Amino acid sequence: MSLFFLFLVLIHSNYPTTDSVKQNFFQELVISNVSTTCEGENCDKFLYQLDTTVNYNSDENEVTDLEDTFLNSPIKPVIFIITPTYARSTQLADMTRLAQNLMLVKNILWIVVEDSYNISSQVSALLNRTSIPYVHLLGPRPKTHLDKRSGRGVSNRRKGLQWIRNNYANKTVPGVIYFADDDNTYDIRLFEEMRDTEKVSVWPVGLVYTLGISSPVVNLTTGKVIGFHDPYLKRRRFAVDMAGFAVNLMHFLSKPKANIPYKAGYEEDYFLRSLEIQIEDLKPKANNCTEVSLKTILILSSVFIFNFTLYLFRSWSGTQRLSLVKVLLM
Repeated sequence: MSLFFLFLVLIHSNYPTTDSVKQNFFQELVISNVSTTCEGENCDKFLYQLDTTVNYNSDENEVTDLEDTFLNSPIKPVIFIITPTYARSTQLADMTRLAQNLMLVKNILWIVVEDSYNISSQVSALLNRTSIPYVHLLGPRPKTHLDKRSGRGVSNRRKGLQWIRNNYANKTVPGVIYFADDDNTYDIRLFEEMRDTEKVSVWPVGLVYTLGISSPVVNLTTGKVIGFHDPYLKRRRFAVDMAGFAVNLMHFLSKPKANIPYKAGYEEDYFLRSLEIQIEDLKPKANNCTEVSLKTILILSSVFIFNFTLYLFRSWSGTQRLSLVKVLLM
């Protein structure tokens, strides 16, 4: 236990303070936060609550609105981060961890979509405590897609994509779309790598199921993706994890039918197919997909850890359990 706390201290000492993070963030981009409420079962109408904010990058503390600040941000392209979330015991812990990650990333718009018909006051309060520009939406699963075969998180992501299409279809904004689940942990250097995505960028994802990694296979001579290494290959043309790719904003907007299907296990594959791309259009990142821990994403599900630990604990004898408790109390 003492070693664990020493590890936390060492990590903390290598990160900038909260004040410096906030100051640096606002020097790069200041954008009004947006929250929404849901009207009706389909939640197709959004009521925006737009606040003005001060652009600290200006000598005269210029007050700007959401669109002016967003489109004139000094750092481009913008990363539209769509995060699906739903009520559960670990939701706030997971969302807090993700928020702490994203507070270190410049020039992003965080689109948080709840699988609910009502805005969570806890999630809303968390978003308001951060300096992250955000949009808070509701994307409940339709009654026709409540079964396991439809997949979880699809309605949330579809709602996030719909919001982007509704608000940016007639604008030319350099940007990238990325799906960041709330139960994952991210190396912030990943976000800088994805900014220059031309159509679709891809990279390895660590700690996925039994294989330990999901990754595109790259020909190191040509630098082109030639296949995939994934625990769920089957008949998927693009066997990637949801966290393992980013899409160029303008390319997405140019494909009006592009969307995520209600088909568990094939969400990523069918979405990329709907973008009308070929395998040669994929641009490998993370040093030709040879790096996982440095320039790409590290994924670790807190729910998986809890369930796996509980499974082990139940299989141990009373003496083994007592020994573990003694170690934790040291």
